[in-house]
Amino acid sequence: MTNSIVSSEVRELSSSSKQLKELNDQFLSVARNMSIPVHSFIESVPIKVVGFNHLVVSKDSANLGLGGQTIVNENHINVNKPSSKSDILYSQFVNFIVDNLQISSYSVKK
Repeated sequence: MTNSIVSSEVRELSSSSKQLKELNDQFLSVARNMSIPVHSFIESVPIKVVGFNHLVVSKDSANLGLGGQTIVNENHINVNKPSSKSDILYSQFVNFIVDNLQISSYSVKK
């Protein structure tokens, strides 16, 4: 993508962005210090951006080095939109929440 058609806000989301690195470091610090559970759902299907197929968030960038990870056969737009309650993405997401809320009376079948 050429810089002339990309807004300054989008440029700040590039992997070389100082602001994004600082935000990531702050998030990881808070998550570790407060023992906040983390699970990353990672896109694996590129989307067409300005005529080119592109992963919006690379697998390396999505790997926080903290918590669990699930590679999802979806693009960036749909990575957190399960198609139904029977979708594995839905059950993993709900079970992550339930496990971390320590609610033992409710679970989604895996």
